[in-house]
Amino acid sequence: MKRVLLGLIALGSIAASSAAAQRPRISLGEGGVKPSGDYGAFDNMGWNLLGAVEVGLPKSPLAVRVDVIYGQTSHQGGFLAGSTKLSGVSADAVYHLGAPMVPVKLYVLAGAGYYRVGVDGASETKPAFNAGTGVSLGLGPMKVFGEARFITVRTSGSAVNFFPVNVGFTFGM
Repeated sequence: MKRVLLGLIALGSIAASSAAAQRPRISLGEGGVKPSGDYGAFDNMGWNLLGAVEVGLPKSPLAVRVDVIYGQTSHQGGFLAGSTKLSGVSADAVYHLGAPMVPVKLYVLAGAGYYRVGVDGASETKPAFNAGTGVSLGLGPMKVFGEARFITVRTSGSAVNFFPVNVGFTFGM
């Protein structure tokens, strides 16, 4: 747990030191959540909202991103009615692929954070890890993006694993 906190602090300090040279980009998106593993055996597909702030490192395809996700899935029925709520924050390293003036860019990202998993009133807040890929389209300060990730929340018992898939807009500052 200390390693995760130290990593988040290090990513934050990198973002703060490069913020003077780079302007932040804000992303807002929405999409679906596909539960996986044990979580997928009990819950249906759901929805999620995404908000992110990204700062690029000077003269580099690398960026640091902090994102917030909130989502919900419903139980599959039977004897268990209700829903699972997911909320969390993570710090990610992002690597952008492609030339600066090309309107379509691919990117990969990976990071760590903390997520709260709430099931019918009971909840846990635990460390989480994620990795994924995305594509952005557009020139200038506004772009359209789509991304998919795998997120695992290390809850007691078995991990809560899910795949959020989002589409949205990125605004340059």
